[in-house]
Amino acid sequence: MKRVFPFLILMIFVACQKEEPAPQKPDDALASVGGVYITEEDFNKQLEEADTIYKKFLTTGFGKSSLLDVMVREKLMRQDAASMDIADDADYKKIISDLKQAQEDHFKQVESDAILEVWTKKLEEKGVTSVTDQEIADYAKRHQYEMTVMIMNIPNAADADAVLRDLRASPDKEQRFTALAKKYSIDPNGELSGGLTITFIPGEYIEAIENAAANSPAGTVQGFIKTSRGFTIIYKKKEERISLAQAKDRIKNILMKKKFDQYLSELAEKSKVEVYKTYEN
Repeated sequence: MKRVFPFLILMIFVACQKEEPAPQKPDDALASVGGVYITEEDFNKQLEEADTIYKKFLTTGFGKSSLLDVMVREKLMRQDAASMDIADDADYKKIISDLKQAQEDHFKQVESDAILEVWTKKLEEKGVTSVTDQEIADYAKRHQYEMTVMIMNIPNAADADAVLRDLRASPDKEQRFTALAKKYSIDPNGELSGGLTITFIPGEYIEAIENAAANSPAGTVQGFIKTSRGFTIIYKKKEERISLAQAKDRIKNILMKKKFDQYLSELAEKSKVEVYKTYEN
């Protein structure tokens, strides 16, 4: 075995300790931070990725100067963070661990959604939920009108009864409906918008509400109707005739949903689904 002489070891050590030469300043350098350059290419990339609301500002000298200042400050912060070995810090590691878990959970959800999307397509391809033009035409003959109603859902029967009485006594029912919905509605943003305004053909919404609307003239109030959304009061704004051409895609969706719901019902029966908890209102 050959002997390694001490002076040779010393030469290797000295060679390893030599400082790396400073990087040459790029021709498009805009700034230098601790020997690290910010180039025009880096700058233009940041410009492209900037939020739309800042685009106009960033076309000006003021905006470009501000962006370069931000980039310089970020370099400073990153370099100082690196000098503190932040990558080994417990708080940093927890943040990264949480982010990885969130990404993993997100991917699992995307994967699950993709499976359902393909499954839905397969059901249509197999004819389980497919709809023919004749089925659409037959449905259109039976349902030739589109209705627009205002809806508010109220959480208890006593308030619903009081609101209904108030509305029936009001000369301007639509205006009063809006005011009362802002006070009583439990729909998302109902307290801001003054209730929901829904336009539908039969089959697109809740059957009990559709039936109430179909059996009342425009400008009248109906209710209250207990549905899965609450104690519902409706104001019918208008009813208009709709052609097959206008309604074709909507009717297709209605019929597909009916077949899909029927298929799920059959699955539930086969799987012996049992629900042990009910919520009373």
